[in-house]
Amino acid sequence: MTESTFIMVVVLYKTRAADSLSLITLGDNLPANSKLVVWDNSPDALHAADLKWIHARFPNSEYIHTPENSSLAKVYNQVYVTNTQYDYFLILDQDTTLTTDFFVALRNAIARHPGINLFLPLVCHGHQVVSPADFRFYRGVYWTQRQTGLVTAQNRLAIASGMTIRMEYLKEKANRFDERLKLYGVDDKFILDYGKENQYFFVLDYVLTHQLSMFEQEDVERKTMRFIEHKHAQKAVCKSVSLLSWVMISVMLFIKSIAWAFKWKDIRIIFK
Repeated sequence: MTESTFIMVVVLYKTRAADSLSLITLGDNLPANSKLVVWDNSPDALHAADLKWIHARFPNSEYIHTPENSSLAKVYNQVYVTNTQYDYFLILDQDTTLTTDFFVALRNAIARHPGINLFLPLVCHGHQVVSPADFRFYRGVYWTQRQTGLVTAQNRLAIASGMTIRMEYLKEKANRFDERLKLYGVDDKFILDYGKENQYFFVLDYVLTHQLSMFEQEDVERKTMRFIEHKHAQKAVCKSVSLLSWVMISVMLFIKSIAWAFKWKDIRIIFK
């Protein structure tokens, strides 16, 4: 049996290649006969030394720079649509730590379940599994216990980093990732759509080390912008589920916006 091949994308933003945990650790565990796309959404392109570092570490690689900060949905769609000769599409953020065990677990799962279209790692914050998670009514709910192996796909959510998708499934449609979403909600919308078309995905018995923005210490301005971006994404995702979900999330977010406005003394948050 021939080994599966992977087209992989690492999305950078205001980070040098040599400072990306994903690129550092991926270089030590690169699957054979695979390709890496480094997609740079930073305002300024990487310097020549950075590009040399990338191509020395990843001979079969491509660097793409979009200073306009392309939406993640557009990035993911373009990468898989232009690389359909590979078997699987692996998505990575810039700050994910990979080990050899990840690819061992992934290859074993693919070998046992070649017909499954989606493979996900566990992502944890402390002892709490934050991905995958359940979608209930209008929001995500963390799992109380870890689940691995085949898991029913309906009404689930997941973080994109570490997500590995079978190319035969992706090729059935040109834009699997909803380009109406820019940053937040892209992975959630993909998983909810996946669950409408597939009975199962596979959860690897592997915990991915990944920096989670929701738990980062940030200044008030950045927290506010992230809250506003999340708000628009949540409403868009829930609207795609049902009118009831959209109404429920809209009411909940309006209440949260009022509380946020009073806390940070910025009434504009309510109307953004």
